[in-house]
Amino acid sequence: MDFIDFLLIFLYVLCGVIFAVYAKNKRKKNGFRYFLITVFLTPFTTIWLLFRKKKEKITYIVSRYKCPRCEYKFDHPEPHCPICLREGYEVELTEVSQIMT
Repeated sequence: MDFIDFLLIFLYVLCGVIFAVYAKNKRKKNGFRYFLITVFLTPFTTIWLLFRKKKEKITYIVSRYKCPRCEYKFDHPEPHCPICLREGYEVELTEVSQIMT
């Protein structure tokens, strides 16, 4: 092997070390895992994994009204469950909070 081959291998491993340190210090991820990804796959794969944007889920809470008998949830308040009223039962709805994404 020539000097250029050793230099290329050294630079390839150096890229793995740099990405591992960056992943550990800046991204708070497992640096050794990113070193292995760089060495066994390519540095471009590691760059893509480190710098891709993750979709953020937007969560919010909605007030819903639930029937304790049939457990059906309604969006609007009503004094009694309309489903149970058709069956002859007069059941009051309870307000619950539901997490929506």
